[in-house]
Amino acid sequence: PHTIVANMISPVFGLMSQFANDIQWILDYLGLYEFLPSNWLIEWWAAKVCDESMMHQGICENLMFLVAGYNKNEMNSTALSYIMGHTPAGTSTMNMLHYAQSVNTGAWAGYDFGSDDLNLNRWNSTYPPTYEYDVITAPVALFWGENDWLVV
Repeated sequence: PHTIVANMISPVFGLMSQFANDIQWILDYLGLYEFLPSNWLIEWWAAKVCDESMMHQGICENLMFLVAGYNKNEMNSTALSYIMGHTPAGTSTMNMLHYAQSVNTGAWAGYDFGSDDLNLNRWNSTYPPTYEYDVITAPVALFWGENDWLVV
């Protein structure tokens, strides 16, 4: 998981973070609380379009590069249909909105519920807490990639 993503350069997530409040309103209004779950359409797309033998495989590679960053040498084209069949694997809309809040504020903080009352109920404050690195006592391993556009 990310902590601070202020330098994220993924155009897809950058655009989504700019419209996070609108996206939240739409999803809440529609009663949708799962963000891009795997389904038959994604699995079909992966099997029929992203297969190694298909001439359209470059489209799938470029979709992955657009979201996460470009590195042609690290793209496993033989596993691309499998990867695309499980990407996105789905997450909660709240998790994606929290990610967008981190992009927009540049902070590592709790989820901001968007209202003083809800934040007070959860955090005993009108704002979510900011997390501190210096109080972490568990061993931490840090992994990254040179062209990782999501966590730079």
